[in-house]
Amino acid sequence: MTAMTNMLHWFWRLPRAAQWLTFAIVFTVLFLAWHSVLGEIAANWNASADTIEADVRTVRNSREVLADLKRLGDPITAIGEVATPGGKNEGGVAMSNAVIEIMGTMKYSFGLNASGGNLPQDISRSVSRGGQRLSRLTGDLKFEATPEKAVDIIAAFETHPDIEAVSSVRLTRSSAGKLTVRLTLEAWVVAEKTTGGR
Repeated sequence: MTAMTNMLHWFWRLPRAAQWLTFAIVFTVLFLAWHSVLGEIAANWNASADTIEADVRTVRNSREVLADLKRLGDPITAIGEVATPGGKNEGGVAMSNAVIEIMGTMKYSFGLNASGGNLPQDISRSVSRGGQRLSRLTGDLKFEATPEKAVDIIAAFETHPDIEAVSSVRLTRSSAGKLTVRLTLEAWVVAEKTTGGR
C-alpha cells in the first residue's frame, strides 16, 4: 500500500465529527491561499476594469463636454478679463469717462453720488483682494432721446466695463416722440478707510 492509501484508510476510520473538522480545516487553508494570491490578482483586474470603464465614460461624455465648452466660450469672450475695482477717485473718473464716451455730443446732465453704501462682505471678499471693503459709487444721468436711441444708450452702459450696473431706469414721455431718460449708474470701488479703523 502506498502512503496515500494509508492516509485515506486512516481518514475514514476517524469519527464523523473529526472528518468534518478535517474538511473544514482543508477548506479554510485553501480559501486563505486563494484569497492571498488569487484575490489580489482579482482586485487588480477589478481596479483596471474600473479605470477602463471611467475612460470609456469620459470619451463617451467628451461630446457633451465639448458642447458645454463651446457654449461657455461666447460668454467668456464677451465678458473678458475681470479687473479688481480701484479707489473712489479712480472709479469716479472712469464712470465720468464712460458717460462722455457713450453720450458723445448729446445733451445730458450727470452727477456723481459717493454715498452709495458698502457692498455685502461676501461680494467684497469674492471681488476685492486682501480683504478690502467695497462700496457703491452711483451717478445720476438725465438725457432726452428717441426710444431706439435710449435703448442703445442703456445697453451701452450695461456692457461697459467701468459700469457694474444700471440700477435704475426711469422713462417719461416728452415732446416730439422723445423720452426723458433718468438712469442711475453704479460702479464698485474700494471703500475709503474711516478714522476708527473699520
